[in-house]
Formats: sequence, structure tokens, C-alpha cells
Amino acid sequence: MKIAKTVHISLALLLISSLVGMSSLSAQAKTYAPVNLNPTQNFGAGPNGERAALPSEFSLTDAEKAKLKAGNYTVAFCYHIQSDQVNQTKVKAAQEFLKALNIKTVSVTDANFKVEKQIADIETTMALKPSVLFVMPVDPTATAKTLKNVAASGTKIVFMENAAKGMVAGKDYIGLVNSDSYGNGKAAADMMAQQLGYKGEVAMVFFDAAFFVTNERDRGFAETMTKNYPDIKIVSKVGFADSNKVGEVADGIFANFPNIKGIYASWDIPGESVIASAKSVKRTDIVITTIDMSDNTARMIATDGIVRGTASPRSWDQGVAEAMMACYGLLGKTPPSTYVAIPTQPTMKSNVVQAYKNTYHLTVEPDWLKTAVAAGKK
Repeated sequence: MKIAKTVHISLALLLISSLVGMSSLSAQAKTYAPVNLNPTQNFGAGPNGERAALPSEFSLTDAEKAKLKAGNYTVAFCYHIQSDQVNQTKVKAAQEFLKALNIKTVSVTDANFKVEKQIADIETTMALKPSVLFVMPVDPTATAKTLKNVAASGTKIVFMENAAKGMVAGKDYIGLVNSDSYGNGKAAADMMAQQLGYKGEVAMVFFDAAFFVTNERDRGFAETMTKNYPDIKIVSKVGFADSNKVGEVADGIFANFPNIKGIYASWDIPGESVIASAKSVKRTDIVITTIDMSDNTARMIATDGIVRGTASPRSWDQGVAEAMMACYGLLGKTPPSTYVAIPTQPTMKSNVVQAYKNTYHLTVEPDWLKTAVAAGKK
């Protein structure tokens, strides 16, 4: 009996050892594909589940171009903010496309992310009676009444990134054009995971508002990280309503989660405050990924700074797509979808030069980026 018992114990220990060994081999065998730095598909859908059409699905015939040129049409842009390079590039692209069709821009306004100013901007702009109004609502609910009045006046609307609440695509407005917001968040998660070696604790600093474009980015990051990277744990999700308060939010994360390895920010401007907070507590080892690409973001990526990756919008392509959507509306032509999205441009050190050129429609990178890339190779 004692011998049998010893044999049973030995067999049990052997089985446990075998299982542990198999588990170890399984963990070692876990591999991940490198981040796809040139996706050609969209991962998200529109705010009402609309199919995300690609810009390549849109086209104009010579006859349609001639009709537009003869139409004496005008357009106006009421932006939520124009101080960043992404929006400046978009409006330039749209204007150039429309100018080639003899469509004149009568106004460009900047609400500086203040809803009251944007409503005033829209009302003032409407005195010019533009054929099409391009608008990115700061607050989809607060601007809805004003924008419904715009639609009722006969001016057609193209929404940029965010649509006003209660307005119906194809009826109250032509369509909505966006970067693939969900895909942006997904790319930010993929890049962070790769930089962290697919393990560690991370946090999210997100824009805490009903704002489709950032809501989708944040959802894309959280879902991708949770579903695809089991050894990475999101230990903190902290929202902000005022971008001036992001530093305080980041300070709290570093104080409460000393083992944090990475932080995601909804876009690069609040990301700057996270960077400042990290430096203040000497956490320059932290990995930050974000959305959009300012010059400073590109420079940090090129030189192995705190920001290791960003999901950049293809801003020029987005501006052209916005203009094309307007043309469809002016022609009374049914678009392939009332929601158009441009695939994201994941940006890391290995492709920062080409990504920057893609984002801003450049043939040659600026000298400062060449200098940064050279410094990053040392």
C-alpha cells in the first residue's frame, strides 16, 4: 500500500511538472505580428452603424465637374479648432480641391473648442449664404438646433468627424467624413503593446465627453488591449473634460500606480501634459502612444522620446474626401455611404518620415525631421 501510494504521488508530481512545462512552452511560443504600419482597411463604423466607405469609392465624371464649375457655388468652414496642423492641412486640401472646380471659400472660422463661439460663428457665417457648410460640432447636442436651422435654410452640411445630435444623414446633412477613429485607437494599442514587449500595466487618459471621434478612439484602444494582449493590464482609466487639467490627471496616475509602464492619451495635445507630468517625476522610461501628429510628436518618435507611436490621420486625404462629399451633395448624387473614413497611419520610429509626408501631403520631409532622424540613429 505504501509503495502504491508513493507511486501515485510520484505520478501526480510528474503530471504537474509536465503541465507546468507545457504552460511554460506555450507562453514562450506566444508570438505577435509586428504592427501593420500601412493599413488599407477601416476597422470602425459610423455613429449609427453606417458602413465606412473608402475615399476611393468616390469619383466625378467630366460632365459632373463641368456642372460644378458652372454652378457658382460657395462653401464655408466652421471648425472646432484650427490651431493644430491636422485641421490646417484638412482645410487646405479641401479648398484646393474645390477651387479647381470653381467653388469659392467665403469663410473659415475657429471656435477654439468653445461651443458658444462656434454657434456664433455658424450664425455669422450663414449671413454669407454658403452653398455648403463644413462643420465639426464642438458639442453635438448644444449645436444641434443651430445646425438644423442651417439645413432648413437650404445650405447643405458636411460634418467633419462628429455629427450633430438628432440630424439624419442623407436628409439633414450630406454625410460625415472622418479618420478611422476606432482604427486609430487600435493602432495606438498595438504600438504600445509592441513597445512594452506585450506585458505590463498601462493607463488611459481619455476625453470624457459624448464626442464620437474620441469615444471611438478610446474604445478601439481599450478593446484591442483587452482582447489581444492578455499580459497587459489597463489599471487606470481617467477622463478629462478640460485639457488644461490633464497634468493633474497624469500626476494622479503616477502617484497611484508606480509600476505603470505605458499611458495612452486621446490625442497629442493632452498627451503633452502627460509628458510634462512624467518628466516631473523622472519617469522618462514611460511609453506614450496617442493620436494625431504634431511636429513635436514626430520629433519625439524619431529620437526615441517618451512618445513611441501615434496613429496619424491622413489629413490631406481626409480634406479631399470632405470636399468630394460636398460635391456629391451639390450634384444631388447619392454617395456610396453617408459615412466615409480614411484608414489610419500608424507612426513609429521606423516609418516616421514617410508617415509624416503621408499625413501632410509632402514629397520631401522638412529639415528639422531629417535632423531628428539623424539624431535618433546615434
